Amino acid sequence: RPFTLADLAGHPVLLTFFYSRCDTMCPLIVSDARAVETALPESVRGELRVVIVSIDPESDTTERLREVAHERGLPLDRWSLVRGSDADVRTLAATLGMSYRRTPDGFAHNAILTVLDAHGVVAAQSLGTGQPTDPLVTAITQIARPPS
Repeated sequence: RPFTLADLAGHPVLLTFFYSRCDTMCPLIVSDARAVETALPESVRGELRVVIVSIDPESDTTERLREVAHERGLPLDRWSLVRGSDADVRTLAATLGMSYRRTPDGFAHNAILTVLDAHGVVAAQSLGTGQPTDPLVTAITQIARPPS
């Protein structure tokens, strides 16, 4: 079904990019997103929405993304694995500072986790895999429970 970030308005969002044929960095990216979710207080975890955008919409069909979600045990009530046109994905990636290019073996890409606030504005980012979760957890918690 069509998906827009506006569908997630009112929730903190953790957004990242991957492609399912990747067996090196992409599994680590998904694991890092899981680590951020797991580190959240239980009351905040239910507010978080996680969006993983495929950079390979040719291969990452809706069926393939569904398989990945099942294989990784991702809770699809809060997690969305999405694909879009190459132009739309490139625009979103460039807006968030994510770069990628096709190679003979797949894609060369950086790893970036982005926290969007309840209005879709970038609140925090983490570049690279295996980074500390604290900055992202803090940002998500503040969005889910704004200071009074």
